[in-house]
Amino acid sequence: MGITIKMTNTKISDNAKVMNNMTGNHSDNINIEMDGVQIGNTAEILNNLTDTQTNEILYLLKEQAKKMHNTEKEYQQIIKLLLDIDQEKNFSPKQILKQHMPDLLTGTLANIISSVIL
Repeated sequence: MGITIKMTNTKISDNAKVMNNMTGNHSDNINIEMDGVQIGNTAEILNNLTDTQTNEILYLLKEQAKKMHNTEKEYQQIIKLLLDIDQEKNFSPKQILKQHMPDLLTGTLANIISSVIL
């Protein structure tokens, strides 16, 4: 089965909860694409990621960054995320990942998240 979730020029705010309990199985072909998405106030997206899923996402992002050219915009965003995680001690890696999601939920991160949460 193929499922595509595509959000373009979307504002998620107030008490909205998006994809918090998303499940599937490995036989599903699921793609998540977001472009121009703003997440604000107390809105939640992918709020139920486990620490194991978060660590797997970060590992896969590091591996993907190794394959990218360092002038690519997405590469720069991934490196900023990884540096923020290394330097920020007041927030968990999961919290920092969620802060960066609006900038990264296209291409690589969307595909990685799809593969990890399902």
